[in-house]
Amino acid sequence: MYSTGVTLGMKHVTTDSEHAVPTPDSTDRPVSGAPSDNTTVSAVLAWFEQRGFSEQLIPVDGAAFECSGCGERSEATAFEIEAARRFEGASDPDDMVTVIAARCPRCGAGGTVVLGYGPTASDTDADISAALGAMEADRARADRSWFGGSGDEEPGASS
Repeated sequence: MYSTGVTLGMKHVTTDSEHAVPTPDSTDRPVSGAPSDNTTVSAVLAWFEQRGFSEQLIPVDGAAFECSGCGERSEATAFEIEAARRFEGASDPDDMVTVIAARCPRCGAGGTVVLGYGPTASDTDADISAALGAMEADRARADRSWFGGSGDEEPGASS
């Protein structure tokens, strides 16, 4: 399942409010001078944790994660990405991060990771983001060929 706010080239699917990645309620007000929905990284991490993503996925060299649940390392592309939420860092480039919720391919535990992107991203974070982006691009190409179309239409849609 993918939720709203999915990044890295992943498909955007709107789900009901119980399952959508959190955004601020209507009482939140934007911060003056900074485009933002005022959702914090900690709020998104807490939301994922409440839904069973309680482990930490630790970025390691070689475009991989180490799962805090089992201690095993696996390539980032082996993890089942459930959702991601990108933060733009409008006023502070250090805030340019993506929160990813994924399942470990070894133990099945759900965990989260915060990856930097842009000019302040570490080499490790950039390598992981590139690997995940390439994986999603490959998946999109496979979906287009599987359904025999250009990929612009929904599967099962009539022409």
